[in-house]
Amino acid sequence: ILVSFSRLSGISGTIGMIRIGYVNGWNIGSYIQPILKKLRLEYPGVKVSLEAYNLQELSARFQMGQLDLIITLEERAAKIYDAQTFVIDTAPEVILFSNTLFRNKKKNWKPEDFRKETFFVLADDREDMQAEYIRTIGSKYGFVPNFCSVNSMESILMNVENGLGVTVCNSWVRNVYTQGFQCCPLEHSVQIAAAWKQPEDLRRPLLKF
Repeated sequence: ILVSFSRLSGISGTIGMIRIGYVNGWNIGSYIQPILKKLRLEYPGVKVSLEAYNLQELSARFQMGQLDLIITLEERAAKIYDAQTFVIDTAPEVILFSNTLFRNKKKNWKPEDFRKETFFVLADDREDMQAEYIRTIGSKYGFVPNFCSVNSMESILMNVENGLGVTVCNSWVRNVYTQGFQCCPLEHSVQIAAAWKQPEDLRRPLLKF
């Protein structure tokens, strides 16, 4: 994907700031680093701010014009009025857990192995949908999952890291590839998208993919 900024909001020439928002807890490095490299070459005077928010706040700040570009779930981006979107990845979902959770060090984990574990979910507007999805997993594999709602992704990851339970997440969550964590693959995936607003005039950011 080739991204170029030809004009930047509220600035002229090659001096200004681009604000890029992403979902708290995600690892966006592999996607954003090539973009930043190209940006530094073409617009050396432009500064970039990377800002992490939960899904709700990310969409809200973008709609209020506080962010120029966001990286989020495609299902979220599609609901934002007047936003241009581009799907950048299809991310498989997994059950994320700590190496300390089980004494057994087997590699081929299955969803039914987590029947006795607590599933941590984020207390936001997707909580009911996420809980229902996990119930569907449990029903398919013969168990009724236990839930615990927490206030932030950071809280979820800290609980999982310390062996207090597990969580269902997509492969963009940073801990999926972090030492000390393991994953059990699921038969579902989500689409990750970049979103930006179509410029109202030539001073608004233009992105080409």
